[in-house]
Amino acid sequence: MLYRVFVEKKPGLDPESAKLLADCRTFLGLAGLERLRVLNRYDLEGLDESLFQRVKGTVLSEPQLDTVTEALSAPDAAAIFAVEPLPGQFDQRADSAAQCVQLLSQGERPTVRTAKVYVLYGTLTAEDVAAVKGYVINPVESREASLELPETLRQEPAVPADVAVLTGFTALDAAGLTALGERMGLAMDGAYTSGMDTSVVPGGFNADGSINTDPPAQSHDYRQTASTAATCTEAGSVTYTCADCGDSYTEPVKTATYDSVSRLTSGGRYVLTVYASGGYYAMTHDGTTIGAQAVTIENGRITSDVTESMFWDYSNGCFSFQSGTTTYYLYKSGNSSLRISTSGTSVSYWYNRLGFGNAYLRYSNGSFYLTRWNYSYCYLFQEMNGI
Repeated sequence: MLYRVFVEKKPGLDPESAKLLADCRTFLGLAGLERLRVLNRYDLEGLDESLFQRVKGTVLSEPQLDTVTEALSAPDAAAIFAVEPLPGQFDQRADSAAQCVQLLSQGERPTVRTAKVYVLYGTLTAEDVAAVKGYVINPVESREASLELPETLRQEPAVPADVAVLTGFTALDAAGLTALGERMGLAMDGAYTSGMDTSVVPGGFNADGSINTDPPAQSHDYRQTASTAATCTEAGSVTYTCADCGDSYTEPVKTATYDSVSRLTSGGRYVLTVYASGGYYAMTHDGTTIGAQAVTIENGRITSDVTESMFWDYSNGCFSFQSGTTTYYLYKSGNSSLRISTSGTSVSYWYNRLGFGNAYLRYSNGSFYLTRWNYSYCYLFQEMNGI
């Protein structure tokens, strides 16, 4: 059986709601937002009624701090929406709850799914509600969730389509191979196929399908002689030239992509971004100055241009960049300042927090600094394609 429960902090004990209300009024300018509630929603499957009643006041809530209901009551609300982790994204709250229920029951582990429910009160337009959603929903890791109770929490795996079988491939001429490459997105273009000997199809087959036992008419010693790096918006290229006869050809290089990663790897190059005021900002370096540049992120990938000033090298636990023959580092100065220096401060990255010692990275009003509280969520991106 499937159960649903809502857990909300009691009045005066809900700092998360108070902070979000202040942020929406200050940063989003929503003067018509009068009140805001934040509830944790738990959906549980795989336990009986008696166990469910036990875990409501032990695992899912603290009776002295929380109010627990099985139905959401908000008759005067201007808007209600829920936010849940993306499929495949680790849900720590749900995993911890499932483990605790199993420890309590000494039986099978139930299936648990969680979401944050936001209840808005006041005089709000559709644009105002959309602004709040844009502020609290981070598309890198979460999405808007349905308010309806599902029939089950079981997720059926998608069945992959059958692998296509190519027929008549060995009989294609250069034009046919070019059309096939374009239709299937294969890494061979017209310049490649037009120079092919169509009596011998790549793969060692003759045009009639028989195996070709004759050696190739001529062998080449192709070596890379030129390249153009790919960017986020423009493809690059690599040119190869035969060292024996001078014959050459050029292959395209996919546009570079910068994808979200969850951990730091020594020797990697990263773009450091934070989420603040409904947008993403990359930390930049210009000589000895730390700056910020707005970037666009969709589906866990940077889709706007990435410049060299956004890259930070990670090694020996520190972030750095090279300028001429000098290596400069991110350095924690005092309790809250962050600056560029010839010596670095070791960093840690845990649950989207970038730590420098006992302080965490925060971005506000165009500047980066360090704080022990109210840190900004930080996201790391690495180049995945390109030269």
